Amino acid sequence: MLLPRHEIRGNTNLRAITKPELKAPFVSIVILNYNGLRFVKKCLESALKTDYDNFEVIFIDNASTDGSFEYVQKEFSHDHRLKIIRNQKNMGFAEGNNIGAETANGNYIAFLNIDTIVASSWLRELVNVMEADPKAGVCQSKLLSLKRPKFFDSAGDFIDRYGAMMRRGGDFMEKDVGQYDKMEEIFSARGAAMITRRKIIKEVGLFDPTYFATYEDIDFCWRTRLRGYKVLFVPNSVAYHVGGVSSPTSFKTFFTTRNWIMTLTKNYELHNLVRFLPFVIAISASVVAAELILRRRPKLALDRFKGVLWNALNFRYVWEKRLWIQRCIRKVPDSEIMKHMLKTNLAISHWLPLWQKMGVSD
Repeated sequence: MLLPRHEIRGNTNLRAITKPELKAPFVSIVILNYNGLRFVKKCLESALKTDYDNFEVIFIDNASTDGSFEYVQKEFSHDHRLKIIRNQKNMGFAEGNNIGAETANGNYIAFLNIDTIVASSWLRELVNVMEADPKAGVCQSKLLSLKRPKFFDSAGDFIDRYGAMMRRGGDFMEKDVGQYDKMEEIFSARGAAMITRRKIIKEVGLFDPTYFATYEDIDFCWRTRLRGYKVLFVPNSVAYHVGGVSSPTSFKTFFTTRNWIMTLTKNYELHNLVRFLPFVIAISASVVAAELILRRRPKLALDRFKGVLWNALNFRYVWEKRLWIQRCIRKVPDSEIMKHMLKTNLAISHWLPLWQKMGVSD
């Protein structure tokens, strides 16, 4: 039961709007907020103006202190499509969104970041793809930069075989000139604007709450792929995203390092885990040294070291999660999963300049 843990306000009689004669599947849009006062008005206005006949919006507040929760209560609680949930503390991106998904009534569940604005047809385009292809497990919208709308934030996320991640189109701020206008498979859908099926969540679980933030969408999509479903980029569904507005660098460093290692440990077959994980740990150790010696940033070096150490100290806990995935979820071998991974080594290309300064590479 969620009610003892969370304070639910607003209209909760949402099933009444789901009528048998409606042909459009019912969709729950989960929007997680943490101190997003400067974004919340435009985000909710755009979501509620979605050109789709049958949806609810579940607004989850992670114990914000900037007045954004009170603003939503005052300005939006009259809308019968909106459910407002306030957590008693900051539950993080993963568990915060899970709480929204657990209270959702939809056949499909869409996730939006608070710092997004969506085009009116975004949801209809996603649902059309999901309805047309029963093997589509997760779909992502085309994410453009809210600050520079002609440039990409993400046209789908990819990882290399070592688990290092890149945002296609977004990492190098590519201009949108139609280069990603084809619907195609991606490795992972970005949690800022994505949709999945209720049945997928039942089969592979929600976001791993241990993650708190970063890599939770990659982990979720990896499990979805292990179950035999596809992850698709839908360019006709458009959303605009600010991105990177709420997390300090040290916060990201710890969670990215920790969750990167944990994601590989849980999802790879054993022979690939043995093949790739030692290199990732070695990479992380060398970056710790680079942060200390070259950049003289001991706080970041310590946070990265803590990310590695956490996995060692909690090895049994992570291994039990791995056993559940391998025994209860996996239907597809790594050979199929790896077809959608990048063959380049992103970690090497990112950190090579530092290692060259340290004399590690010619």
